[in-house]
Amino acid sequence: MATTTSSLNRLLGLQTKVSKSSSSKVSRKGSVVASSKKDDENNIQPKRMVMMGKTCSKTTSNLLVKRGERQKVRNTPAGKETNAPLGVFVLEYDASNEDIEKTRNWKPIIKIAVSGAAGMISNHLLFKIASGEVFGPDQPVALRLLGSERSQVALEGVAMELEDCLFPLLREVDLGIDAKKVFEDADWALLIGAKPRGPGMERGDLLEMNGGLFAEQGKALNEVAKKTCKVMVVGNPCNTNALICMANAPNLDKRNFHALTRLDENRAKCQLALKAGVFYETVSNVTIWGNHSTTQVPDFVNAKIGGERCTDVIDDQTWLENDFTPAIQTRGGLLIKKWGRSSAASTAVSIADAIKALVTPTKEGDWFSSAVITDGNPYGIEEGLVFSMPCRSKGDGSYEVVEGLKINDWLRERIKKSEEELSNERGCVAHLMGVEGASCVMLEDTLLPGEM
Repeated sequence: MATTTSSLNRLLGLQTKVSKSSSSKVSRKGSVVASSKKDDENNIQPKRMVMMGKTCSKTTSNLLVKRGERQKVRNTPAGKETNAPLGVFVLEYDASNEDIEKTRNWKPIIKIAVSGAAGMISNHLLFKIASGEVFGPDQPVALRLLGSERSQVALEGVAMELEDCLFPLLREVDLGIDAKKVFEDADWALLIGAKPRGPGMERGDLLEMNGGLFAEQGKALNEVAKKTCKVMVVGNPCNTNALICMANAPNLDKRNFHALTRLDENRAKCQLALKAGVFYETVSNVTIWGNHSTTQVPDFVNAKIGGERCTDVIDDQTWLENDFTPAIQTRGGLLIKKWGRSSAASTAVSIADAIKALVTPTKEGDWFSSAVITDGNPYGIEEGLVFSMPCRSKGDGSYEVVEGLKINDWLRERIKKSEEELSNERGCVAHLMGVEGASCVMLEDTLLPGEM
């Protein structure tokens, strides 16, 4: 093992400092703090490691940064086939050998917990986060990946790929199947994992099944996450799942919770740009109102193209109402029919866009869509729902709902329909939020099978 470790050190430019202790010790969090000399002599394979750097060289240039122990793979056929050491297994390295000119302006590390981390969406998203594309080129990150017993081995593979990419900003990768451990001290929680709706499954059954999952994750966040933790819910039905999670995490501000409707906004911008014959970056001020379902309302009334009103650039009200609107509402279902699975890459991009919208100041006069708590909203939408509305941010992770948008009768009628749907969904899961006696009425099936 000594030869292998030495070679790896030279490859990574790391100075290994192995403890003189004669036995391995594991800290409370599972970080290996000493190496066994006897194990070295007997060529016993090292424990599987992930990066567990706790700080950057800006503040602790000489600190020995420990690398933590991966979740042990259970005795499964897949586990037996992966006997070779996985990933980086250097026990310690000296952070002083890093380029201080490169790291002096780095911010403190933030911890990002991701559920459903072995899934396709996460497979696209994690590398964007680790590269600095999402939180910025001066923001080191610690990834905390939550999976299940079934996905443990796959999570090992995800960690291996992340390591192989050599992202300088990636300071930690930790794997787990216990939400309380993975969410500990999290700055962000990206809740992607959820069970998809299968053929023949009633919508109420999906609400109940995934609602229980998000209730438990909400309780875990409430107990161990930072009180400032920002929560982005992606798993469907995302609006109501976010509401359930929020209700079970009273220690976190309700305004810390978002449900993803940025994918719908991006889809709307694309279709408006195609119709107008312009590049998508000229499309702005697009709002998605309501639920992430076929009752969502893509707002062309307040949208702009090249700084002009969308309805002036696209002088075709019939197309806007009868073609554009249903095209956005059913886009996910059409993709499933053609692709055979729900969106993954575009969903990951939209999650990245949604996060960047919160950590970057919103351009003057523009806004973005996010499903947030309706309490105190300026549009008369029923309170106590997670409803997509126009938002803007100062870039500090917070947001405010944009006031003063024109709501004509056409918009109002459709916004009301989405509001009623979310109110009905809330009634069906009220027991998961500590409310008894609520009625569950599902008037219409608006959630497509498998749609993310």
